Amino acid sequence: MKGDKTRCLNCNTTFVKKRNNHKYCKSGCRSIHYRKKNGIKAPEFLTKGVNKPTQYKPSNLIASNTVEIKSTAQELLILDQQIYYYQSIIDDAGNNVFPLYMVGGAGLGVAAGKNTSEKLVMGLLGGAIGSKFDANRKEKIIKTAHDNIRMLNAQKRNITAAKQMMKVAIASGILEPKKENKGIMKVISTDDYKNKNIPSLGLNRDTQWHYLFGDPAQNFFAMLHGLPGNGKSTFSVQLADYFQKYHGDVMYIASEQSGLNKSLQDLLNQYANNSFSISNNAKDHNYEKILKAAKAYKLVILDSINHIGLTAAEFENIREKSPNTAFLAIMQSKKDGDFKGTQEWAHNCDIIIEMRNMTAYQTKSRFAPPANIKIIR
Repeated sequence: MKGDKTRCLNCNTTFVKKRNNHKYCKSGCRSIHYRKKNGIKAPEFLTKGVNKPTQYKPSNLIASNTVEIKSTAQELLILDQQIYYYQSIIDDAGNNVFPLYMVGGAGLGVAAGKNTSEKLVMGLLGGAIGSKFDANRKEKIIKTAHDNIRMLNAQKRNITAAKQMMKVAIASGILEPKKENKGIMKVISTDDYKNKNIPSLGLNRDTQWHYLFGDPAQNFFAMLHGLPGNGKSTFSVQLADYFQKYHGDVMYIASEQSGLNKSLQDLLNQYANNSFSISNNAKDHNYEKILKAAKAYKLVILDSINHIGLTAAEFENIREKSPNTAFLAIMQSKKDGDFKGTQEWAHNCDIIIEMRNMTAYQTKSRFAPPANIKIIR
């Protein structure tokens, strides 16, 4: 109620309500709270002091015969906020300008007096002289605020008029609006795209790998899944051996068979005629280290994604940072034969291979029709 003490919603200062709906101790707090509530940043001019003219430079409106139409809403909102601030200064000037000179003059007068009556007279005289200076100070603050408001209103009129002139010029064909997609999304024409040189891996057409994969890009992503004992590791070692001989360095990340594993050793003795790199230290099988190591190889085999614990987003980031590297990601399978993981893996990959009874079934390839090959153990 009016006359009650309450706390300002912005600065939490206690004040006496002058009306029933009085919520702020001063208009400045009302402005600050309004900006906070509506997510509006404080304009730079607030840090420059009320006695300094606001320097506001509108965006360049016409730079060439091709112009970009920008919304005036944000520009006008900033100006309105500045006007609101200076109007608050005018409203508060009478109540919130501290009588600095009056208090100081009265203090000096009291100090100059030799006795009580003289101190009283000198204090009143000093206070009266000081109040005159305070009145001049208040007048200067109000005048500066009015000057700033006039300047800001002129800027609003100029921006609105210039935008209207630009619209008329565009409507009459004098100017051309800038296309919205330019500067926002990078695009390429279909003709340029068709003429780009995108090298393929160059798989030998007479091999089972070409029959299964087609001729994929150099940085293809293949996903391999299947129930235990159906030939996933055998398939991977055979592919690694072929790739190392004909296409470049291979790193096999043996996460499920880390350390010195006898079954992996048997597979290598049987199928690895060409030496490739094996990462068998479980401490190295994490996102950060794979991210750094992958780009040094032409093919990286991850056995398995589930055991390493990579997310689809992490794996895509590894691929992005290794643009010249191909990946074979081995996925564990559920009881129904489907792979463990989100469908994001299936959508992102170029090739999907499912192992059943030592046979590799290619169910998806961007480079070849469905096919299958028998893996000999």
